[in-house]
Amino acid sequence: MTKTILPFKTEKTKELITPNSGLTLYIELYQAAKIKGNVRKLFPKPGSAKGFDANVYVLSILILFLAGGKYIEDIRKIKLDKALKKVGKLSIIPSPDAIGNWMRTNSLEKMNALQIVQRRLSKRFLKKNIRTEHTLDIDAFEIIANKDTAELTYTFNRGYMPIVGHLAELDWCIGYEFREGNDSPSARNLEFLKDCFKNLPKGHHISKVRIDSAGYQKDIFKWLDQKNVKFTITGVKNTNIMREIKGIQPNEWRPFVDKEGVRTERGYAETWATMDGVPGYFRLIVQRWPNPKPDLFDAQKAFCYHVICSNYSIEEKSALDVIYWHNGRANSENYYKEKKQGFNLNYLPCDHFEANTIWFSIGLMAYNCHIFTKDHFLPKSWRQKTIQTIRWQLIHIAGKVVKHAGYIWLKFAGVSDEFKLIFDQARQKCAAYAEP
Repeated sequence: MTKTILPFKTEKTKELITPNSGLTLYIELYQAAKIKGNVRKLFPKPGSAKGFDANVYVLSILILFLAGGKYIEDIRKIKLDKALKKVGKLSIIPSPDAIGNWMRTNSLEKMNALQIVQRRLSKRFLKKNIRTEHTLDIDAFEIIANKDTAELTYTFNRGYMPIVGHLAELDWCIGYEFREGNDSPSARNLEFLKDCFKNLPKGHHISKVRIDSAGYQKDIFKWLDQKNVKFTITGVKNTNIMREIKGIQPNEWRPFVDKEGVRTERGYAETWATMDGVPGYFRLIVQRWPNPKPDLFDAQKAFCYHVICSNYSIEEKSALDVIYWHNGRANSENYYKEKKQGFNLNYLPCDHFEANTIWFSIGLMAYNCHIFTKDHFLPKSWRQKTIQTIRWQLIHIAGKVVKHAGYIWLKFAGVSDEFKLIFDQARQKCAAYAEP
């Protein structure tokens, strides 16, 4: 034997051992949440008798995302995991080439089917949630993808610019639209907003909305007012807005104090503004701070400004409270960090727009399954855990699969009694959830 530092040898074993025991919980959720049944009903049937059911592909990609696979080729690790395939009843795991071909075939039909599956998953998740009033955060985020067919984004990178809506209190993705990189961030936002509202089950409603400057549109202002939905929308510093800011008197500016009571270099004030085509006035809460690159010949550029438009009354929220609440949109950055770093959604497998849409859609489904499991099946103390922590503490647990006394046993290695109890209780909750 070649000399080594530690005195042990290596060899392959024929025993069924998996490094992904925790994935079995998500495979059970796939059935309990009716994803499997909906995929079977909604997706196009295989083109031949030798073709695979769509669930073979959707579930394989889903567990690849949950397991932490970064690229489509990483499906080979799942394919080699005979123990997981046995205990999870995964008779077929397709190859990377097969997945690529499947995503490029009948793509539009599959994209539409995934939207319906996601909608039904959202309704099933929310029906069992005690919270019925929600805050909707909408934002677009850039995916840089150096594909020949990708368009230039506003940052002059080749890539895509999907828009996503989240229910802020639950971290749940309630709607999405995968977009070309050169799509304007403000395009079709009212239609997208309406879709997010439609994705809620009966008895649930969105009472508050936060949007960045892409939402500064008269149709959105009017529609939200008609729905009696409170909103804060980042304002566009156009001629109308700057005229109102200019009208704020020096003695109306107050020092901005953050939530911890620390005074900052910023000041804030408020006034009222109008928009062509929108009846009445809306509040304009303005923050300003010294311009690090002032123009000596233009006094108007002595400050930088940030503007928030809102239909909250002064009695409902003070100007300071509106700023604090609107700044809560920063939590959107955590959603995107989780998607990009946790689920690697900053990677797209090919230069086919529709195929990338399918990949992205299943990635968002994996994200929602992660939220679903934390919210409904795991202890409350696990609610704030990221997917990377969940992988470390739940998914990537070694287990040995054996058949004994007519049962398949999954025997965990290196876990505490507490972990086994948490896992068994999660499975029981999942089974109860599957019942009509």
